Parts: sequence; C-alpha cells; structure tokens
Amino acid sequence: MLTQALSVATKLGIADLLADGPLTPEEIARRVDASPDGVLRLLRALATIRGMSFWDFLASKPDFEVEFNTAMTTFSNLVKEPVLAAYDFSPYSTIVDVAGGHGAMLAAVLQRTPAARGVLFDQPSVAPGAVDLLRAHGVESRCTIESGSFFVSVPAGGDAYVLKNIIHDWADAEALVILGKIREAIRPDGRLLLIEMVLPEGNSSHLGNVFDLEMMLDLGSRERTERDFRQLLAKAGFELTRVVQTASPTCVVESKPS
Repeated sequence: MLTQALSVATKLGIADLLADGPLTPEEIARRVDASPDGVLRLLRALATIRGMSFWDFLASKPDFEVEFNTAMTTFSNLVKEPVLAAYDFSPYSTIVDVAGGHGAMLAAVLQRTPAARGVLFDQPSVAPGAVDLLRAHGVESRCTIESGSFFVSVPAGGDAYVLKNIIHDWADAEALVILGKIREAIRPDGRLLLIEMVLPEGNSSHLGNVFDLEMMLDLGSRERTERDFRQLLAKAGFELTRVVQTASPTCVVESKPS
C-alpha cells in the first residue's frame, strides 16, 4: 500500500512542486487538480516513511536486523560451494572476512583450508550470531571475531580480505572509503577478493541486471561490470588481477595492492 501511495505522489508530481520550498496540502491539491483531503491523507501516510536510509532503518528495527542477518547467512549458504569450487583459498594463512555477518562464508573457507586462520569482522550487533555458527562448523578455535565499522578501520595484516556482496551495497564514493581502509590494512603481497555479480558489457541477459535495479532503488548503489570494478579498484590503490566465474551468477573479483 505504501508503494502504491508513493506511486500516486510521483504521478501527481508532488516532489517537483516541493523542490522550491514547502507548500500546504491545499496548495498542492490546487496545483495538481486533486482532492485537498486526499492529498492531506496521502502526505500524512508518506511522511512517516521518508528521510531514512536502509541502514538507518535496519538499525532502528532490531528484530528486522536479526532477520536480515539470517537472510544474508542463507544467501552465503547458496553461493559458498560454487565459490569454493572455483577459487583456491589455500595460499592464504590469514583470511579476513569483512562484514562477514554470522561467518557462514568464512567457516566454509576455513573448513577447506585447515592450515589457515580467520578473522570475522562486522558490527557489534552481529557477533552473537557468529559464535554458534563458527562452533557448529568446528572452526571457532581458528577464528577470532572483531567488531567495528569498515568506514573507520578493518583488522590489519591479512593475506586475503574477503567482501561478499558488500561493495554492491554502496555507491562509488562510499565504496572507495571502504576499499581505502582495506588498502591501509592489507599486506603488500595480499589479495582483495570481492565476491560479487559481475555484469556483462552490453545488453546480454544476466540476473545481475535485475539486482542492479534493486540496488539503485533500495540503496542508491549498483552492480558493476568488470570495467567498473577495474576502475573503482584502481582509484583505491588496487590492481584487478582476474575475475573468476563460479557455477552461480557470482564471481570472485581478485585484486592486489598496486
């Protein structure tokens, strides 16, 4: 219903009318040739849902945040096997999973690489859900959990930094801040591994084209082509070394410090 209400406001051009300053519902109704009572009630409903980013909304709804993090774990379970089948993590002794949620991806990687240790990094609210998952996979003794914001810093000294479906959540400006913090922390011979959909150039059919619309509408962010990733990574001080396609729509975009 709220989506339809927003659609009506858009068709009436109400946002355009308010670009130069506030107007009363009666003034708006007169200019768009609509019912003053209807416009008042429409705006009253919409005013309760404007001016909040998805991440602010998530922080304001703890129960929904738990559901969201659980959903991300489920998504990790869908892509982890294709990623592990396509990419060899064995060269890395310390693997840092940045914004790794409950640690489903990192746990799977550590199970495949018994000589490696892991660092799971995410917000403090996520950590409690990670402990049980890591223990259930038998990797808790080789994994530490650290909390914080990747806009401030990330754990230093990793051989590999994994970001699964993180960079597509952010527009270029914010993505560059995140990548910049990783560039500060990564070892000179380390690797940055972005697990993301990579859009094909041109108009080829790809699931990511639909996800790209979702990113635009929900977060103001985007899915990216290989060229987009190469340019973005270069600005952050990385050189894209290869894109590894998995059996799923997800790829591993590998890069190294330049």
